[in-house]
Amino acid sequence: MKIFTLLIFVFFATTPAFSQGWDEVGVSGNTQKANNIVAAVCYDNGILYAGGIYQDTALHGYVAKWNGEQWEELGIGNSALNFNSTPNKICVDKEHNIYVLGKLRTSEKWCVMKWNGATWSAQGVGDSVFNTYKGIYTFCTDKDGNVYVAGALNDTGGRYNVAKWDGTKWQQLGEGSNALNANDVIMALEADSKGNIHAGGEFKLLGNAYVAKWDGVSWSTLVVTNNKPNDIYRANEIRALYIDGADNIYAGGVIVSANRNNCLAKWDGTSWIEVDNGNNSLNSDIPGSINVITGDKAGNIYVAGMGIEQHVWQPCVKKWDGISWNEVGIGSTSIHKNERIRTVCTDTTGVLYAGGVFMDKHAADKYINVVKFDNKSLENNLTGKGSIHAWPNPAKDILYIDVNKYDEEYYLYDLKGVLMGKMQNKMSGAATNRMYLYDLAKGTYLLKKQNSAPFLFKKM
Repeated sequence: MKIFTLLIFVFFATTPAFSQGWDEVGVSGNTQKANNIVAAVCYDNGILYAGGIYQDTALHGYVAKWNGEQWEELGIGNSALNFNSTPNKICVDKEHNIYVLGKLRTSEKWCVMKWNGATWSAQGVGDSVFNTYKGIYTFCTDKDGNVYVAGALNDTGGRYNVAKWDGTKWQQLGEGSNALNANDVIMALEADSKGNIHAGGEFKLLGNAYVAKWDGVSWSTLVVTNNKPNDIYRANEIRALYIDGADNIYAGGVIVSANRNNCLAKWDGTSWIEVDNGNNSLNSDIPGSINVITGDKAGNIYVAGMGIEQHVWQPCVKKWDGISWNEVGIGSTSIHKNERIRTVCTDTTGVLYAGGVFMDKHAADKYINVVKFDNKSLENNLTGKGSIHAWPNPAKDILYIDVNKYDEEYYLYDLKGVLMGKMQNKMSGAATNRMYLYDLAKGTYLLKKQNSAPFLFKKM
């Protein structure tokens, strides 16, 4: 005889029954141990690269690589990177060459350097070197391996512009009527899969900062239109751009939504819209500015900047999973941070890496390290490798669960580790039970039973 299901939802905070959090890449003697800010991280071909405003024992700014076991400098001795400071960005081309942007020690001028696996070389020699005292704030590579740089570069008419390395020399991207014609500095560059170049910064049109697009012939503008309910209201400054695998364009910085909140903006082909709006808005959690944007292969989007945690201004990383925003790690699992987060990236398995000013928490010394947030166990459960079988995923009102034994208990947590509800199987002889989700907000949740890995699912 079947007994009616007893389903109990108790909404209260409790100590998490599982833990996943930020930790340093490498432990003890194998941590990064930078002596200043880690400003750039990049993952390529199984290797994590990091650069920043730090120096080796010879006082060279350098790039470090993590091979899975230890950190090591990329080039030493005569092959060292001869920079005063290393990059706020690292780029990789299709041949896995590494590019960095920084100042040469010998001249104090900016230069793009390329690492081919054995040595560093300047892109251009003599008069062809990208050789300027003016600030260079950003650069990128396209699908063909061309390198583009921008910042406070001016053409002869005083307009800010983008420069391209064509293999032999640097040249302005568009001239005359086809020039960018920006009236202020450029802070972000990204290329899409077709080779189009997108630029953003402090330059404005009709009072709004905008994204400019180079299609190989001329520049066009992707401007704020404010003709839909969820369109962006105003863009004061664009500090970061990200283009995902489907060529969706995301912009962050100081961008005001229709609800007057700082937000992440997405180009829908005709206008900029908030990601997302309404109750699921990023809202004022990162009210200062969004400085970094990245994504993973699952389509999640991550932003970094300054946020509020327990009424205190703190650096934080936020994740958009297609339904809602959540902080990546909170409380005891939050990032071990001492200052602003400067850079984030993901690897092919979905592990998230961050750099900035994160003091060593394993030792008394105050080194600065790269940290990571490992989502791999959650990804495994999402792809059906966990010990709990439940469906559908995403779920709307009801989650069906395969049950194995009578009187077994299932626990529902949010991603912060807060217990949201408990279900006790009281259906003798039944193979399937159901958990009702009517009172849950949209978002991502974890279902767990005793001695099992959590099952990750989304509530629509």
